[in-house]
Amino acid sequence: MECKEIDEELFNKYPELLKQYKLSPQETCLCWGILPGPGWKHIVEDMCKELEAFRKEKDNSFCLSQSKEKFGYLRVYFEPYYEEAQKIINKYEINSGVTCIRCGKPGTMRSKGWVRCHCDTCEEAYLKGKR
Repeated sequence: MECKEIDEELFNKYPELLKQYKLSPQETCLCWGILPGPGWKHIVEDMCKELEAFRKEKDNSFCLSQSKEKFGYLRVYFEPYYEEAQKIINKYEINSGVTCIRCGKPGTMRSKGWVRCHCDTCEEAYLKGKR
């Protein structure tokens, strides 16, 4: 399943948490996608589930504003700011740093060029140009 299809699934499951996904690039960065790579599907799904429970309990206006890969890790931004939400997100961002972004197997940080978290098999394919 492609990231775009997974993004749509996530949006349909968590429309309020991910409401910015349907906005324009002038309004949000979430419009570019929710899932940075297919291997992080379970990480992002679990994070959204936990954040949706937080949103319902704490503040219905809470939503994600950006989700991306940066320096090999998942990075997630949200509004309004809550320290409790940041702690939830931190847990999943850390987990992404040991999970292959391509396949979801255990991975390690690689840095020949772009910093990324890959398993050995995906790293070999990446270096051969099979992105």
